[in-house]
Amino acid sequence: AAAALVAGLPAHTPPHAIPGPTEGVGLPDGGPGGYGVGAAGAVASPRVVSRSELAAHSSDPWVALYGKVYDFTRFIADDEHNPGPKPIYDVGGMDGTAAFEAVHNEGMLDDIPVVGILEQE
Repeated sequence: AAAALVAGLPAHTPPHAIPGPTEGVGLPDGGPGGYGVGAAGAVASPRVVSRSELAAHSSDPWVALYGKVYDFTRFIADDEHNPGPKPIYDVGGMDGTAAFEAVHNEGMLDDIPVVGILEQE
């Protein structure tokens, strides 16, 4: 019965590629960023970013905030940060949660791409 149903459907285009870290539908908890969506619509497992990988991206910069790793490259390139890029570079490659929450709130991260989840210590 299922084969007959499928046979009556119009031709289907190939599935789209799974979006990368800066695309997609968001985190399983509803946050920003993208882990990508599989062909069946299931959210892919979040990428775990090691502390050494995070440290290697200090000049990009990637910053860990609230257990997630964010890529601030485009944000800096678009000159979106009023105080300039230095405060972001100061916490690039590390957990910057304490410095961030001293002047911002977590909701301000909605437009920053999520690379993945920071590995547990």
